[in-house]
Amino acid sequence: MRTVKEILQDELNRQNNEINLIASENYCSQYVLDCCGHPIQNKYSEGEIGARYYQGCEFVDELEKNCQELACKLYNGKYSCVQPHSGSSANLIVYEAATKYWKCKSEEIVGIGQKLSAGGHLSHFSKPSITGKNFESHQYGLDENELINYKEIHQLLLQNKGKHIILTVGTSAYSRIIDYQKIADYVKELNEEIVLVFDISHPSALVVGRQHPNPLEFDYGPLAIPVITTTTHKTMRGGRHAIIITNSEEYMKFIRLSCFPFLQGGQLVNMLAGVCAALEEANEPHWHKYPEQIIKNMKALIRGIQSIDSEQKLRFVSGGSDTHLVLIDVKKANLTGKEAETLLKDYHIVCNMNAIPGDTDSKNPSGIRIGTPAITTRGFDEDMCFELGRIIARILLRGKQVFKNDVVDFDDVQIRSTVKKMLDKVGPFYKKSFDINTSPNTPQNNDLA
Repeated sequence: MRTVKEILQDELNRQNNEINLIASENYCSQYVLDCCGHPIQNKYSEGEIGARYYQGCEFVDELEKNCQELACKLYNGKYSCVQPHSGSSANLIVYEAATKYWKCKSEEIVGIGQKLSAGGHLSHFSKPSITGKNFESHQYGLDENELINYKEIHQLLLQNKGKHIILTVGTSAYSRIIDYQKIADYVKELNEEIVLVFDISHPSALVVGRQHPNPLEFDYGPLAIPVITTTTHKTMRGGRHAIIITNSEEYMKFIRLSCFPFLQGGQLVNMLAGVCAALEEANEPHWHKYPEQIIKNMKALIRGIQSIDSEQKLRFVSGGSDTHLVLIDVKKANLTGKEAETLLKDYHIVCNMNAIPGDTDSKNPSGIRIGTPAITTRGFDEDMCFELGRIIARILLRGKQVFKNDVVDFDDVQIRSTVKKMLDKVGPFYKKSFDINTSPNTPQNNDLA
């Protein structure tokens, strides 16, 4: 059995030596990493600031207060909860808060969310999730242009008029900017008390960097309660955690009660430190160049693919992207999503297979999802992304023949050389080797031996 140190060193090498196009992953700074590994992780801090169930929380209180204030400033909200362990937990916390706010059972609430097959997330009232089992679940999909079917959202709202409604708007695999104004118009027409959950986990940094609309800045009428949920480790490059922001002081009270003691015990204080560190970074003026470059890089990568794919065998779902990611239908290239991601991985390019509209088997999808946040963090520019797109197209269009080595014009050596040159140009993101000062066999300070 290999040691933890050996395994983690190999993982560090993998991250440094691969081009990461997974849209939900990123590279956090050494500052954030150090915060996540700080001894503050030893501390329990159940409860709220100033009202903990443990002594010795004075510095945790200060850290959490700073994180709350930074979250409100960056996302333009008034109140925040920074304790949720994950994005799914954050959504469940907001849903549970509705039962307390309305003094009803979860099954009395209508939950409306985007279908998984349309790019939604499990925690948006999808049937396999607890959110789809505990609430009356309704799902909306895409229209004929593979855009969110806003008419379907409108119909679902009107059909459930008079009931307690939670409408969740947000995606996990959708490449277009969401039309929050349409949502606002529908909600004002409904003219009833409604909880609006905007899960911006994916475009979070784009929202902070003003490259994507902020859903809290739209007028939904006096009866609506808009809430933002977001993870902090995707485009935001923080610790793996989540935050909740709203302008409703009353609803935030129920959010806090739903977080602790309903769903969670102690928060992950080291991850909170990693979140606060990332929010500090995002508060710096120069940081805004990063989300701007994410968008530029995505557009350049798409152009690179198109420059090689003259027959359009690699189809971009919805026609392209306005954000940090895009879905590619690989059926016309005679590939499955799994085959496509495996082909790219052989060239040290990492993405993930992903269901696209029309797929019925999520374990054997017809598409891949690629994103530019991680490579933007590493220093890829538009020229590099254009060339990367050309490489991706060449690999996928040669498909399974690559492994058979029977394509005369496919220069395997040249492609591998170009990928290496790209990685050499940006250099390893983490400069130092992973080091553990002690091992399980090393005597500790409190050992009697």
